[in-house]
Order: sequence, then structure tokens, then C-alpha cells
Amino acid sequence: MGYTTNLALPYPADTDFVGDGYLAIQNLADTIDGYFGASTSYTPTTTNVTGGTKAGQYNLVGHWLDFWVQISGTATATAAGSITISLPAGLIASSAGYVQPVNAMRGSNVSAAYVLSSADSVTVFADATGANFTLGQSVVTLRVSGRIEVIP
Repeated sequence: MGYTTNLALPYPADTDFVGDGYLAIQNLADTIDGYFGASTSYTPTTTNVTGGTKAGQYNLVGHWLDFWVQISGTATATAAGSITISLPAGLIASSAGYVQPVNAMRGSNVSAAYVLSSADSVTVFADATGANFTLGQSVVTLRVSGRIEVIP
């Protein structure tokens, strides 16, 4: 099986068995359908934050995950530290790194947040230096959006 250069779309290789070629073409069709189709909703799980409404949506195109997650309403950090937000079930980040862009929090004393991709979740820090949220810090609106490479 091979993958296209730009979007990492799977395609059958000339050495694939007939059944493998069929599966590769089906995967390609599903990937293209997902790219042009509607986003899939999911409810992310979080650590170190309580309260608020948590919602997320994503599109998976080849190995690229485009996603957004929003925590809104009355939410607070439950301990001094970072906030972890799960990726959609079954998806693992292929490598660690910063996810861009990240939208700023509104209604709190945090002006920006950066996200580090890792394993099956993203970690949100209070600022670009990697500082922790403080115990009880207000998280009125936190919206994280970005694109990361995943292992589907």
C-alpha cells in the first residue's frame, strides 16, 4: 500500500494482493468521502478541569486530523497544572509537537494557550512558555483547534 504525498491518501501498490487492493480502494473512497463530508461530533474527556460543556468535532483525511474542541460555561481548573483533552477514540498522534492554531481563552485571565500533541490526547498549557494553570483558575471559554498527524 502506498500513500499520496500531499494528503497521505492510501492507494493500492502494484504488489498488493487483489483483496488488499480492494481494501485500499475502499479506504481511499472512505477518506475522500470524509474529506468532503460533514464533520464527526464527539465528546472529549478532560483532566484537570471540572464543569462547563465539552464538545468537539473532527475530520480525518488520510493521516491528518483536523479538529476543534470547546469547553464553555462555568469551568475551573481543579489542580495546578495543564489541561488534557482527548482526541477522538482510536486515534493516536504520530509524534509530539505543537498544534496550531490555538484560539485564545476569553473571559479569563489567560490570553493564549498552546497545545502539545501526545499519545491519544492534547495538553493545553496556560501560556506559550508552558506555564501551568493555577488551582481554581476560571476556564470560561477554551477553544482548541488544529491539525495533527495521527495513526488511524
